[in-house]
Amino acid sequence: MGNIYQKNFIKITRPRVLLSLLFCLCTSLLFGQRDLIVTQADQQIRCRIVDEGLTRITYFYIDDSGELKKSEIFKSLVKDFVFDHFESDLPKTKIPKAKGIEHEPPIEKREIETEANVSLHRKGKTKWIFGFDGGYGQIYNPDFRATDVYGVYQKRLMRGGVFGTHFTYLPLKWLGVGLTFSDFRSKNSAENLAYYNPLYDKTNTGNISELQSRKYLGVALVLRPKLSDWLCAVLKAGPGGLFYTDRGTFDKAQFRFKGAHWAAKGSLGFDFLLGSPVKPRNVLLGLEAAYTYGRLASMDFGDGQGDTRLTAPLVLDHLTFALGVRFTGIPQILR
Repeated sequence: MGNIYQKNFIKITRPRVLLSLLFCLCTSLLFGQRDLIVTQADQQIRCRIVDEGLTRITYFYIDDSGELKKSEIFKSLVKDFVFDHFESDLPKTKIPKAKGIEHEPPIEKREIETEANVSLHRKGKTKWIFGFDGGYGQIYNPDFRATDVYGVYQKRLMRGGVFGTHFTYLPLKWLGVGLTFSDFRSKNSAENLAYYNPLYDKTNTGNISELQSRKYLGVALVLRPKLSDWLCAVLKAGPGGLFYTDRGTFDKAQFRFKGAHWAAKGSLGFDFLLGSPVKPRNVLLGLEAAYTYGRLASMDFGDGQGDTRLTAPLVLDHLTFALGVRFTGIPQILR
């Protein structure tokens, strides 16, 4: 009889223990109070934001008596709100009663917004952006014609992959300056091909292999207007330098040609907001189309003569299309 009573007592008390532990965990998180809401009247509310709807924000706060309470505020009354604005939690001055959490009525409605006011430009949030891109590149030379087999070989070298990284600082919500780097690479090889050897200024027949790299490094003026709550346009333009290398083999004989010249780059892209609307938004998906202008007037053929002026400038203009990830803060996984 005692064993039966003991088993029934365990069955009854175990769910109560789990529910009690879950309640303590939830109240502990709600006591964190690390978020900040700033109203249109410049009133600051330290709280824990738990839900962001289309027209209102739900949050928990601790009143003057130390009670944990729930409230809502219409977004039309909110000037700004920031997640994890405070680095430390509030002290637990008074444990909420087990019977439940009191609810306060919503603030009187002045204006209901018809769509979410989830801004990519929150105060104190989007001050800098760091990102990586990868995609496809294509040399743009309208005067080029592939009239023979070697021309087809060169045409293959005019397209390849591109990788880049960039940093942007935004002193204003929509205006900033940036630093950008990209490397557009292409390669090709062929056997028993009649090719032009610039070292000896003549045509040879044999095996050839090449890897061409077009590195760009420059600064840019950045315009980043907001198009919607989840989307920003990104326009960049500025000067820089273009660094060209062509290395490979002519019939097993290695070569490395290089040159550099000033260049310019302009791009149009879009940043899409990622992540939950309640969590800090520091990850964006970016799409970008860019055009780089650059002409190489001289080149070092590695023959000890230094830069040699070319009979015709080497056209390095290229279009790139890239997909990438941008960070507006330290990723949560690294915190």
